[in-house]
Amino acid sequence: MGKITVFLTDAQVLFREGIHFILSGEDDFEVIGETTSNDEACTHIMANPPVIALLGMMNAGTSGAVIARRIKRNLPEVSVILTVEDRSDEAVYNAVKSGASACITRNVEPNYLLDLFRVVAQGSHPIIEEMLAPGISTLIMADVKDAEELN
Repeated sequence: MGKITVFLTDAQVLFREGIHFILSGEDDFEVIGETTSNDEACTHIMANPPVIALLGMMNAGTSGAVIARRIKRNLPEVSVILTVEDRSDEAVYNAVKSGASACITRNVEPNYLLDLFRVVAQGSHPIIEEMLAPGISTLIMADVKDAEELN
């Protein structure tokens, strides 16, 4: 397998540059682009798909969840990792619904980040395990109930 190509998007330049620095120290990663805007990222990702796209959930402009859905609809082979402000049930559930493979917060440990990127690049979806949390299960059931009531 060749290098794991990554496109980085986050409004916090220091965070994004920190991830770029961590990835650049590893032989199996290549950062192919970065930006502060999810909309700009989407344009670049559609033109030159990476293996992994890191998107900020709450960047100015279009949310990371909306862009993640757009990417997954058009480029299902691209894995998306979303950066969330906190690990609240609602934030994680929105990441799940977007089709993201995983979500992280800005205080992620470098070794965990590298391990996560590697398993996601292999096609794993660590976010699925999060769906077992009671709060997220409740949100899922509420969505199912709402959908049944519409029919």
